Amino acid sequence: MSLPLLKIGVVLSTMAMITNWMSQTLPSLVGLNSTRLMAAPPAGADRSTAVQNMTQSIQTLDERTQKDLQYVHRMEVQLRGLETKFKQVEENHKQNIAKQYKVYYMDGYHNNRFVREYPSMAEFMNSDNFTSHRLPHPWSGTGQVVYNGSIYFNKFQSHTIIKFDIKTSVISKSSQLDYAGFNNRYHYSWGGHSDIDLMVDEGGLWAVYATNQNAGNIVISKLNPITLQVIRSWTTNHPKRSAGEAFMICGTLYVTNGYSGGTKVYYAFHTNSSTYEYIDIPFQNKYSHISMLDYNPKDRALYAWNNGHQVLYNVTLYHLIRSE
Repeated sequence: MSLPLLKIGVVLSTMAMITNWMSQTLPSLVGLNSTRLMAAPPAGADRSTAVQNMTQSIQTLDERTQKDLQYVHRMEVQLRGLETKFKQVEENHKQNIAKQYKVYYMDGYHNNRFVREYPSMAEFMNSDNFTSHRLPHPWSGTGQVVYNGSIYFNKFQSHTIIKFDIKTSVISKSSQLDYAGFNNRYHYSWGGHSDIDLMVDEGGLWAVYATNQNAGNIVISKLNPITLQVIRSWTTNHPKRSAGEAFMICGTLYVTNGYSGGTKVYYAFHTNSSTYEYIDIPFQNKYSHISMLDYNPKDRALYAWNNGHQVLYNVTLYHLIRSE
């Protein structure tokens, strides 16, 4: 048995997702551009009134200065915290690589049913020490996930989701994802039968797909991992065929603008508030063809399949909240 041809590219880049960033700029030089202080009052003016006005102006200026200094201090504290967090990213990555997480390898995007289970990341990278599992049906696309001892996959040429128990090698549950497009009807922009994308984040199991009812735009559904029933769905305004890839982190769906060169994360839908925003997070796409992108909440990393290479990205998610 030969070594696997595809190898992991260990941390080619570190992507920082910074949300709720303060959009305002620093106040313009503590208000000096809008406050005029007169050295002498106009002819005929009441000198006591002029002095009083000047005193009030100075007091206003002092208040603005204090507010601006407090703002700058808060910014300095937050930036120091960011610097510390970024220094921890590389160390965290080294620790995660050393952990004995199992790795599941699924080759191809259609009409295959063999899954390799490696005992650790090191074994996956350096050996052919794996256990092979044969699924009862071939899968479709690259959006399969392993969660709580089961493989969840989209059955080939259908909108059926199957839960396969790895330990017993039997189907423990299957369910149809009503109205979901399949068989390259609503795929990601790269194609590959990627109509239904299953994901796992800190909140559980998700399905991302598109329907005729939502005009081919992305639908997000939270699934019960035991029954596979839809708990709740969100409709978005983003065409699925225009998305390069997508992934869930903390209940937010992040979407890339393409799968080849110049890739960036540019759209986010927040399920906790049912709102969306356009963002601009550069994404290093070294091999120019991303056909799988999934977040692993265990090690807080993105796993990508990129033109015959498996690539691991560290992800850092910050919530910066400005206090008035």
